[in-house]
Amino acid sequence: MKNGLLKDVLVLIVMIVVIFIICIFLPEEIPVHFNAKGVADIFLLINIIFCLLRLFRILLIGNLYEEGKK
Repeated sequence: MKNGLLKDVLVLIVMIVVIFIICIFLPEEIPVHFNAKGVADIFLLINIIFCLLRLFRILLIGNLYEEGKK
């Protein structure tokens, strides 16, 4: 059981590092919708992406905690 938890934590850490490295190179705004002319008209701010990543991390850690209780 400890080996499984250790692997889960290591995978989580590697995922966070990879996502962080990718996010460093992202622009501040990411176009997510384009009109008929091909011009971007809706942008996603990078802050929203970081908030989603934090939420994902919290949910994953909570899931690991719940599995450890069983």
